Amino acid sequence: DSLCYLEQKLIDASSRYNAGLMLKAGSNSSLVYIDYFIKEPQEVKVSLFNSIGVLISKNNDEFKNVGVNNSYFDITNLNSGIYYVTVCAGNLVETQSVIITK
Repeated sequence: DSLCYLEQKLIDASSRYNAGLMLKAGSNSSLVYIDYFIKEPQEVKVSLFNSIGVLISKNNDEFKNVGVNNSYFDITNLNSGIYYVTVCAGNLVETQSVIITK
């Protein structure tokens, strides 16, 4: 799926639910990409954890506007395996697994 298509799916899905945060994550050989939808402008923190919960990387807290936002992690130095992306926006937290294969 293209990123534009994923963003449209997030927007379409958000209109059906009252949740303030929705997350879609995926990967290729060099990046984990995260698309998320927020209903209110706020500070957002995006983190990447390994399968045993050790923090691998995080983005600085950033103020994000309403709508679809994006974040990326460089995974060129990571091994294949299951990782978890967590997006914290205000008091809302969403986590999704990402499988990295190389």
